[in-house]
Amino acid sequence: MTQSPISNLQSQTPLERLESMHAQARLGGGNERIKRQHARGKLTARERLDYLLDPGTF
Repeated sequence: MTQSPISNLQSQTPLERLESMHAQARLGGGNERIKRQHARGKLTARERLDYLLDPGTF
């Protein structure tokens, strides 16, 4: 039996919970939306910002 996302978060330490939430936020709308964006020949907003900003500035 798999754990629900809520019970999984409750079993994590605060740092693990923060890292998990950060990783989820980095995906934006999720992998499917990113794939659709790429299929249309477009970059995601985060990818466009990565091109504009110098590494390590934000």
